[in-house]
Amino acid sequence: MKIEGIYQATARGFGFLTPDGAVGRASDLFVPPRSEGGAWTGDRVSAETRPDPRDPQRQVAKVTAVLERNTRTLIGAVERRGREIWLQPSSDRYPNAVKVVGRSAGKLRPGDKIAVAVSSYGSAKLPPMGTLKASFGRDGTRQASVAAILYNYDIEGDFPAPVQAAAALAPEEVDPAACAGRLDLRDKTVITIDGASSKDFDDAVSLERDGEGNWVLGVHIADVSHYVPAGSVLDLEAFHRGTSVYFADRVVPMLPEALSNGICSLNPHVDRLALSCILTLDPSGAVLDHRIAKTVIRSTERMTYGDCNLLLEDRDPALAERYAHILPMLRDMAALAKALEKRRQLRGALDLETQECYIVCDEAGNPVDIRVRETGASEKLIESFMLSANECVAKHLQKAGLPCVYRVHEKPTEDKVTALRTMLAPWGFDLKEADHGSIQKVLDAV
Repeated sequence: MKIEGIYQATARGFGFLTPDGAVGRASDLFVPPRSEGGAWTGDRVSAETRPDPRDPQRQVAKVTAVLERNTRTLIGAVERRGREIWLQPSSDRYPNAVKVVGRSAGKLRPGDKIAVAVSSYGSAKLPPMGTLKASFGRDGTRQASVAAILYNYDIEGDFPAPVQAAAALAPEEVDPAACAGRLDLRDKTVITIDGASSKDFDDAVSLERDGEGNWVLGVHIADVSHYVPAGSVLDLEAFHRGTSVYFADRVVPMLPEALSNGICSLNPHVDRLALSCILTLDPSGAVLDHRIAKTVIRSTERMTYGDCNLLLEDRDPALAERYAHILPMLRDMAALAKALEKRRQLRGALDLETQECYIVCDEAGNPVDIRVRETGASEKLIESFMLSANECVAKHLQKAGLPCVYRVHEKPTEDKVTALRTMLAPWGFDLKEADHGSIQKVLDAV
């Protein structure tokens, strides 16, 4: 049978073909070694399927033609073979080497990290070839590695002059006129809780009781849109970048730092414009009412996760004295977060205890260690509050009939459920139903 799809190579010589229209990896076909037909990873190909000689119940594929090339540029290290210059790709999913041709090739040194534009994908008689596009420095150095990543993913480190000029026009302080018509929350105790190394603060929280004993939770995010008008050069640049890009030792921001670290950062003790989701919850954490509003806030304190965890664990008397004015609210936040988590578990949310790692760099920015990030009560309460605000906004938009991108976790496919049952069976788990409750019982047991 003839099929078309995307070929993905592996470092071990074989590959897989994802047929057009396939959903999930279960439909992938094995492509044995020397059956790729000249395809490179990511290429769209046509192929023929046949029974696997080792397992007639399974189909394997052989690439018969490359329909569309995916790779236009390759990055790797320079090798010299006699008088010829070759590129050894950084990824082992590509051909062993690409011959670098053109006048500029002679200037390259072995060990340089470069990018080449692929001019020929090779044949039975000729090797793949390419011409020099960019040089990043010595392979294996941090500077060259970062420069190559930026180039490969078309990430611009510097902002164009018109964007920088527009950012420079942003005020350093909130104009009192901009506060008109906004809900004034500057008399509320609002705090940010972030990592110790964070330089921009885009969200903040507040919590108090109303006259009836209910919780009033405020989740506030910086109103960036006030300073980045739709269709402006700042807006178009942010749309082009899509997101901030985080490396081990630096950040390539989506917006110039004059904005992200300045007027759009919820810095302490200064007025800032925000968008706020204000939830009224009963003592058990059930939402009674909500309000979404443009606001003006003034952060009381810039808190870190580490300090908040010490405060909540009563491990630092001096720190408790320093933050005595917010400690009662912080303890209330931890209590509310537990109530919210309990409600989520009762409605079937899974408690997946995953670990997150982070990279430790020395003073020069070189990675020196990888550590597991500790998750304490403050990390959990921020996660819980943000989730509550997101759920509230999603319901609000849905009720209003407004277009919105929803984050949905689909139910597992039957193939995945079968695979899970097979994996759990030797350990004595009989997963009759793949519902939230049954899966959570397994998670609790292990």
